[in-house]
Amino acid sequence: MKKLLSTVLVLGLGILLVSGCQQAQEESAPSIPASVIADSLGEAIIESLDMDNDIGTAGGIGGFSVLAAGIRASAITITRSADGWFTGTDSFEAGGTFQEREINCKVWDSQGIEVTDPADLPNLTLSTISKIQTYSIITYTFSGGSFNITYGASKSDPLTFTYLPSKSIDGPINYTSSYQGDEFQITFDYGSLGLSASGFPSGTVDWAVYVGSSQIYAGTIIFNGTSLATITFTTGITGTYLVDLVSGVVTPASL
Repeated sequence: MKKLLSTVLVLGLGILLVSGCQQAQEESAPSIPASVIADSLGEAIIESLDMDNDIGTAGGIGGFSVLAAGIRASAITITRSADGWFTGTDSFEAGGTFQEREINCKVWDSQGIEVTDPADLPNLTLSTISKIQTYSIITYTFSGGSFNITYGASKSDPLTFTYLPSKSIDGPINYTSSYQGDEFQITFDYGSLGLSASGFPSGTVDWAVYVGSSQIYAGTIIFNGTSLATITFTTGITGTYLVDLVSGVVTPASL
């Protein structure tokens, strides 16, 4: 009887421990709505594509309005570092949003020759550029929170825009933000997607969302060469959202 009682107690303790662990995991698991992730994905897509669409306007690549994300299209002081990259940093506030930029960039002219003089940058437009590579970080802070986007994973793994002989976008994007105290990261890679004449991609990329080392969502982004892309959730939840690549509006298609 004592042996049986001991066994029951041990089993009961084991059940309590397992139940307690599961409850602790459930309580510690972040609850980030899919709509928040969809909006963040839309933000990351649009901001990264703006780097291409804004070239040649309001200061062009010389002013790095290409990386100003619609807040400011004025020049940032650019120098060429010892490793051959154009680089520059600045920070400013506009419309209630504080922005910090750390820019690293390489540029090739239409003949495929790398541009090495910062003084030549203001004269470059889409018609005189064959390729741009960037590893840059832009942080936005506002009353509702903050987020940052990293364009490229490193200088050895940059985000690349190719214009000649054909247009494409290739390279990783990392978006970091938080929701109710839980920091999350969204990662995806354009993977040499073709770009239309208007600068919209064609093709499919995979994305994933992490809190710490745990993946909580994953899915795909389908581009069709137009201003409308489809975000699909395949892990964590199922459903689709549509993102307007011009207006930035993200709307649920099916949940």
